[in-house]
Amino acid sequence: MAIGASTEEGLTFGDGAPMPLRSGVGDRELESKPGEVVRETQIPFRWPVGSPTVVADPFQGFMLSGRYQLSTPIGVGASARVYLAMDTKLKRRVAIKLLHEVLSEDQGFLKRFRAESQAAAKLNHQNIMHVYDFGESAGPDGSPLSYLVMEFVGGGSLRAVLDTQSVLSPSQTLLVGLEAARGLSYAHSQDLVHRDIKPANLLFGEEGRLRIADFGLARALAGASWTEPQGVSLGTARYMSPEQANGQHLDGRSDVYSLALVLIEAATGEVPLLGASFQETAALRSSADLTVSRSLGRLTSVLEMAGRANPEHRPTAGELEVAFLAASEDMDKPRPIQLPGAIPAAVLDSMINQPSQSPGSEESGSEQPISSPDDTILMDPHPTTVLPIAQDSSSGRIAGNEPHQPFSDQRPQFRPETERASTVTASTLTAAEDTTGSGDTGGVDTPAQRKWPWLVAVILMIAGLLGTAAYYWFVIRVPTEMVPDFVGLTVEQAQKSAKDRGFSVATEYSRKDNSEKDEVIAQSPKAGTELAAGKKLTLTISLGPTLVSLPPLDSTMTETVVLQALELADLRIGTRTTLADEAIPAGNLISANSAVDSAGQLPKRSPVDIVISTGPAPRVIPAGLIGQSLDAVRLALDGIQVGNNVTEAFSEEVVGTVTQMNVTDGQSVPRGTIVELTVSKGPEPLPIPNTVGMTVAAATAALDQKGYPVSGVIGSPASNVVSTLPGPGELHPKGTPVQLTTG
Repeated sequence: MAIGASTEEGLTFGDGAPMPLRSGVGDRELESKPGEVVRETQIPFRWPVGSPTVVADPFQGFMLSGRYQLSTPIGVGASARVYLAMDTKLKRRVAIKLLHEVLSEDQGFLKRFRAESQAAAKLNHQNIMHVYDFGESAGPDGSPLSYLVMEFVGGGSLRAVLDTQSVLSPSQTLLVGLEAARGLSYAHSQDLVHRDIKPANLLFGEEGRLRIADFGLARALAGASWTEPQGVSLGTARYMSPEQANGQHLDGRSDVYSLALVLIEAATGEVPLLGASFQETAALRSSADLTVSRSLGRLTSVLEMAGRANPEHRPTAGELEVAFLAASEDMDKPRPIQLPGAIPAAVLDSMINQPSQSPGSEESGSEQPISSPDDTILMDPHPTTVLPIAQDSSSGRIAGNEPHQPFSDQRPQFRPETERASTVTASTLTAAEDTTGSGDTGGVDTPAQRKWPWLVAVILMIAGLLGTAAYYWFVIRVPTEMVPDFVGLTVEQAQKSAKDRGFSVATEYSRKDNSEKDEVIAQSPKAGTELAAGKKLTLTISLGPTLVSLPPLDSTMTETVVLQALELADLRIGTRTTLADEAIPAGNLISANSAVDSAGQLPKRSPVDIVISTGPAPRVIPAGLIGQSLDAVRLALDGIQVGNNVTEAFSEEVVGTVTQMNVTDGQSVPRGTIVELTVSKGPEPLPIPNTVGMTVAAATAALDQKGYPVSGVIGSPASNVVSTLPGPGELHPKGTPVQLTTG
């Protein structure tokens, strides 16, 4: 919640102006997501002019925890109300946030609230609102009450500035971002993420220093049982990072993205990538980086870096601070930012001294609320007049038109209402003194009359100098741009980006390990350097990795040896194929091919295609070998480089005929395979049957049965057989004729 400016969840009142309650309360509905409506109550207020009106607020004048005396309410929202109060122990003004009664009964929330408040109270940085105290107490009606005691700042919020001033200049925007980045960098170093960076949470003190409000509260509210829809306030949704919209883990770079959105709005009046619904906004920011108008000069590239969709590609808050400082080197010193929400000290004192009353009057200014886009309703209690250019009597320069000065280490200049009023009054008095006593002198030249020609001369000289400066600025001066980081982009991407910024692009080529061809590997000048339009930007483009020689490779090397040789040369295997080879052993290299240059070199890690031998091609057994003579079969096998081994066996086939093989027709066998052949050696010889003593007829029948025919009979056919030729028991092949002899 923006203390002295706005509430963190809902309504904002005057950015630090006193807000007495009165009748005429109006309602409006704010759509956060389709089907979800948050109702806010507008409580118009008036500045303390005229007769007082007593408001029945039980907390006004209430002594909290016996120490803090509450006075005027200065803000109210969905989860808390904020009061201006007096710390009676230390005698100082403070802002006290009273949490909603329902939250005070939520034990889970209270546990988180205590932890986050304790962490926030440890933050000690000039750009972070101080948390002095926190605790629980009983309210006026005895109900439980949780509260947070904070530093009171009376300068209002950035929200109030934007709602009255429209936009800031680029240099004013840069300085707001610089102070916010410093505060965020410190908080992130303490492991605290804000989660709700928006204009209403960027407050200004009376002296103009920016503070970030509400550290820790957004995280405490996120898990409360009673909170706004989906746990995301309307203001938060407007400035949420892609990872926040998608419910992912958040680190400090989420705050950096939200700050980029705030600063773009401050400089242009528009929040980028803002859809018609929560879901559309989340989708837009998750799919695209922020783009920033080139009219913001050196601020453009800084905000685009901070607005990258991928948090890994964003700078940290500390890196963003450095980028802002670098961008400020050539920017003009900004004009003071007017603070429409500043509260005069006299008004604060009257609010503290009369805590039970809320001054108001029907004659005191407008009651019309100003709609605020970041979930707030702002009241414009006192319109601010822009200061005229005043003469600096001490230096002779025109105030607000000082010569250019780098301002990287300066604080932004902000003027609250009281300072502006005193400045205008002094200028008016000076003008009145110049006209006093300017009546008729009776024709006598007074000193004032005598010196007017010199004044005219001085004025003309100043006008001439201003004209010369204007001519230089608008005609002669060449606009400059911050050089982005092109390293890692393709040459096409880098050239387009550089030309869009008005740079003249020159290219050089070199080799660098671990780079891709046509990738930018170096640039001159370096990223972050300011370069005038038309100036040369040199990009070094990669030709690929450095060159190495292809090692000697031959067919005596096995595949393992080839792989080792390529690894030692910082090369790699590309395509591997196999091929049969009659001469090269299986597993050895047949050939190696690569895109080498004329010197036999190629880029590191280039692929080398290799062909590995599978040995000789398989041999196919010819068909029809069985039944052929041994000589014919041997001739056929020799022709395909296949050997043979012959075994003879008795067979009815002709002697010398191949009757069997251990392979089949068409079978593939390795070269040199030995084929087993079975060759016929004719029929098997059997013993001649013994027919002695048999009749010729009986002997003939017995021999025929065994396959031996009777060739003839010597002697009387009627006699018995007395011998045979061949004789009984002799071994002869079947078919051998047998002669019978009778007696």
